[in-house]
Amino acid sequence: LITGRGCENCIQDKAVYLLRLNGGKAAQFVYPGRILEPKSHALVLESRAFFGKCLNTTQDVYVVFQREKVDRRPGFPSSVFVAEPGKDSLSEKLLERHLPKIKTTLAHAKGKNKNCQEIEGRNRLMLTRPLDLKVRNEEDVEEEDPNEPEQQKTP
Repeated sequence: LITGRGCENCIQDKAVYLLRLNGGKAAQFVYPGRILEPKSHALVLESRAFFGKCLNTTQDVYVVFQREKVDRRPGFPSSVFVAEPGKDSLSEKLLERHLPKIKTTLAHAKGKNKNCQEIEGRNRLMLTRPLDLKVRNEEDVEEEDPNEPEQQKTP
């Protein structure tokens, strides 16, 4: 499990990557923390991420407890994202009912064995322009516009 950007000198936000030891394709996840709307600074997503034996399982998992603004619905529904490595692939599921308790995960993270680690979140503004997700050669990567405001500032 590593964190970083998928490209050098681009506006892509820092992400969490899960690398498979067998050389399989890396999985990319949104970096935990608070994401705010750039103009109003309204909350869009709030999340806490953990890796290790963080649920009542014997296997290491990547688990994210999150609240996010969904469409035009009122409030911030809670959900839990769980990714666990299988023999040949990564199993991902988004739980929206019967959610695991964050208290259980915090107990694993703060217990004497510390077999679960929290990935420290960070506050940031969401991008003002959508990301171009097309695969490009390194020579084709567009440099960041120095006249655009920074997107990484903490409000």
